Amino acid sequence: AYASYLPRRSDVNNNALITSFANCGTSYFAGFAVFSILGYFAQATGVGVEKVVAGGPGLAFITYPEAISLLPGVPSLFGVLFFLTLLTLGIDSAFSLVEAAVVAIRDKWNLSQSRATWIVSLPAFALGLIFTTGAGLYWLDIVDHFVNNFGLVAVGFMEAVVIAYLFGAERFRNYVNRHSEVKIGRWWDICVKFVIPLVLGTIILWSLIEELKKPYGGYPNWALTVGGWLVVILAVNLGVLLMDKKAFLRFSLPASLAVGLIALLVNFAPPMWVMFIISAAVLYGGLALSLHIAHKKQEVWLDIEDEAE
Repeated sequence: AYASYLPRRSDVNNNALITSFANCGTSYFAGFAVFSILGYFAQATGVGVEKVVAGGPGLAFITYPEAISLLPGVPSLFGVLFFLTLLTLGIDSAFSLVEAAVVAIRDKWNLSQSRATWIVSLPAFALGLIFTTGAGLYWLDIVDHFVNNFGLVAVGFMEAVVIAYLFGAERFRNYVNRHSEVKIGRWWDICVKFVIPLVLGTIILWSLIEELKKPYGGYPNWALTVGGWLVVILAVNLGVLLMDKKAFLRFSLPASLAVGLIALLVNFAPPMWVMFIISAAVLYGGLALSLHIAHKKQEVWLDIEDEAE
């Protein structure tokens, strides 16, 4: 979605390097700031650093504000600056999330930019209201956990498989090298064909096993179902819908409705493992269906031979 705004002959490799180094560099720099504050918090409260380190929303909305309140001088000023930074980061993240969906919907159904934006923004606003309730932080924690541990990894896995086996790793590499100053070698083919799918597939499988052994955060089953697995199911269905409406109506939607009904029936039953088996079937079934659709639609992908002329 983001690359659609770039010229067709953009330096893909260099853009990827800039994005990767900028992202990792920002995270590296932020780590110094975060752990400096946490170290001061641990010293001020007389506990070990491991006692104050937290992850996810708890770090930003609980631990970090407490640490800032103990700073000397004008902690209120640092508090205002911190939450102002969070606000601007949230707005910036909203741009990236909304724009990706808007571009896909606009191109799929030939809609105007404003109409596609309304279609994406209104449901997102309605769904986001749950995070403003008294239990909003808990819902945010659940969604954040499942999106990061399953959603992002599954997307990366799918991208690697599509590029390596449907589009063709060597074909893709030849194209980006043709328009890039920095060249990538055959080692990249090995990575995208074998290393990346193996590593990401192992991570997904390991995460499922961990969820099976111990459901996340001690939350009730129904909360994990609604805030976690339901999000995965919706994401899979949306991807299939954007790729092929007929496949969505014939396969994906009925399968998801059946899975949802089964989930409701077994939700309050003791064996939580049933939920994970069902969710894994939906996740990988949707992945397989999406890859099958993408394979059928290869003729609409970029024709490198025409581009080279």
